Amino acid sequence: FFFQKRQSRSAVLSLGRIRLYRETQIIYPLISQGTSTTLTMAASYTTVGVLLAIAFVGVCSAVPLQRHSTISAPTVTYGDLVHQGRFTASGASNVLRTAMTTQGFIAVSGIPNFGRLRREALLSSFKCTTHASTARSVELKDGTQRLTIAGVTHGRDRLQEMEFGTDNDACASSFRETSTAFRNVVSDVAGAFSDRMSELFTLQGIPMLWHVNRTRTYSNFREIVNGADHLEHFHIYHQANAAGKNDNDNTLDLHTDQGLFIAFTPALMVEEAASGEVTATDSSPGDFFVESVDKTLTSVDFGDGNVLVFMLGDGVQQYYNNRLLPENGEARLRSVPHGMAMPKHIDKESRAWYGRMFLPPNHALSEEHGLSFGQLREMAIMDVNASGGVGTGIGCSRMLLQADADPECGENQMYCWHQCMDYTPDANPTTCEEQGLKLQCMNQRDQVVDTGLHGDHNPTCSNSDTTESPPDPIPQPSEALSCGWNEYLNLNAYENSLEIHPGKTYLMWNVEGGNTVKMRMAYNGYLGYMAIGIEDKRTRAEGSAHPGMNGANIVMGIYDPDEDVFGAPYVGTGVKAYTIHPSLSAFRHWDETAEELPAGAKMEVTDCFMSMEVSVANIHGQGLNFTASTTNKMIWAIHEDSLLKHYHGYCNKGRVELDVTTVNGHGKYQWAPSQAACATSTTDTENDDKIVDERNDPSTSASISSHGRAQWLFAAAFVALSAHAAFPWV
Repeated sequence: FFFQKRQSRSAVLSLGRIRLYRETQIIYPLISQGTSTTLTMAASYTTVGVLLAIAFVGVCSAVPLQRHSTISAPTVTYGDLVHQGRFTASGASNVLRTAMTTQGFIAVSGIPNFGRLRREALLSSFKCTTHASTARSVELKDGTQRLTIAGVTHGRDRLQEMEFGTDNDACASSFRETSTAFRNVVSDVAGAFSDRMSELFTLQGIPMLWHVNRTRTYSNFREIVNGADHLEHFHIYHQANAAGKNDNDNTLDLHTDQGLFIAFTPALMVEEAASGEVTATDSSPGDFFVESVDKTLTSVDFGDGNVLVFMLGDGVQQYYNNRLLPENGEARLRSVPHGMAMPKHIDKESRAWYGRMFLPPNHALSEEHGLSFGQLREMAIMDVNASGGVGTGIGCSRMLLQADADPECGENQMYCWHQCMDYTPDANPTTCEEQGLKLQCMNQRDQVVDTGLHGDHNPTCSNSDTTESPPDPIPQPSEALSCGWNEYLNLNAYENSLEIHPGKTYLMWNVEGGNTVKMRMAYNGYLGYMAIGIEDKRTRAEGSAHPGMNGANIVMGIYDPDEDVFGAPYVGTGVKAYTIHPSLSAFRHWDETAEELPAGAKMEVTDCFMSMEVSVANIHGQGLNFTASTTNKMIWAIHEDSLLKHYHGYCNKGRVELDVTTVNGHGKYQWAPSQAACATSTTDTENDDKIVDERNDPSTSASISSHGRAQWLFAAAFVALSAHAAFPWV
């Protein structure tokens, strides 16, 4: 049997403090309070795998309590849920309101074809999961082994393929088809659920979440669901010698899940015959239990199991209940503690289950931590990957974040910006003491890091006690000025142009003499830098963290008006060619590659606008391609927020394949589908929440129609210019 044969290395974690016993280089911070968990995994791992390993973990309790009764799950029908008129007339609105405020979960029945799709997806998931090279394996507290394959849905319904590897026939055939059909139905029902929840539970006069820069809000369930990435699991559970197990042994103790809510289908017991055929059995899938308001434990009956269950997560407490105003008399939503006990089963049987966790948008603000939820997830990934993979649990449910605030690092390391960092010759206890300085975690502005702001943080010898703060915004032109944007652009002086951000950013160019490109980028207002360059083929092909950006040769126009304003580092206003470091992204790692450009290169700053203008045949020695019917793969970026040479933001970067031998006319930059919301943004922060992994998303190659003859291809690219650039989909 597969579970008896599977061999992999393991790590054991427990809390109070995290104690780690590991043979693996990378571990997943899968943590629960009061329990011990044995974690095993395949040698390969991915960002999605790391996040999903930490995601389905919540606030846990290991108190062994007896179940006192069994209740039927509160239920509404699919037809009543999806049709707004029927929702109220049928009484379904009252059922949902009562369930969400008193029990915290509800089942949706009568979903067309759901019974068949659920059965097919869970059966095929068993065969795929037990053979997939990417499957993660966890040994739970009662000895149950759980195998998992993971996936992501972007927004309401954009599915990313489940991660099962490329050499698995069991996955590539039936599972791909059945899981996609099943997941699409989940998306449909979850969308209707978020619509109805938005109608019943919207805060009065205050949003549920703010964008991290407080430039926009997420007012209700619908806006949160539409703006975020949602994490999915197919789980297969098996317990050796389960026929003699104790009925009171919990497999998963009481816990509440992360995020706004979770959608799941009740488990199905499956059996694999000697021939390899997988069938469903009539055995019980075990005991799913919840904690009632009176603290008693109650088992839940889901009938024949052909329902989709929605259960509120810990997020409703954080960004709904905590914002209720007592004078408005609004009902509190209930995040229900729940758990599971594996059934007694024969050795040939296993338990198959599916769930999708609906998380807050990446760029929504976690006010408790002063960071975006995307930053919290990014720190979880960095924390796992840094220094041998000793994770601290960042990204787990909020009550776990403080469980191990000061983890132990190696002998020659210190804890800095949520990870263990190595000492350097210039920053170590001995060197700092000899200078009469303290060894501290500092940013490049000599500020003590304790907020986790995005930036360049390192061990440093310093006696500064200034706490880290965001950099000052760039003063913008006075609104009292009469400025003519169209006149400043002077598009008629160029044969080709693209409007990148409506009314805000333009790229223009001409070809001169058949071997030189005259390019101009113009910006409506003031910014910190603008850049365009030739994509680096090596890092693009290797799928690095910043594909195409690291190693790229670029032209960069910098606005540095004041030497006393820290620019990391200050270089003065002007335009030069640079080569970005092959692996490090902070500007200080490659500013010394600066090379003067031919005469005429300039960074123009007027009372109202800024522009960069260059004429080049090559960039830092790398020639442009002037052969007919060929293209130059270019990357571009701008940074609006401050004078720091810093992370540009999601809608302030892109990629263009440029045929410089053809006149293309004037058109609008057409964003790839994954960045479609950027097409209407006038500032980067309006649409930062739509982040996907562009290296694995085929939708990031798109075409643009202009008034000329050429076909243009555009795709999102990482042109991150900060020390800790955001992970693409986090």
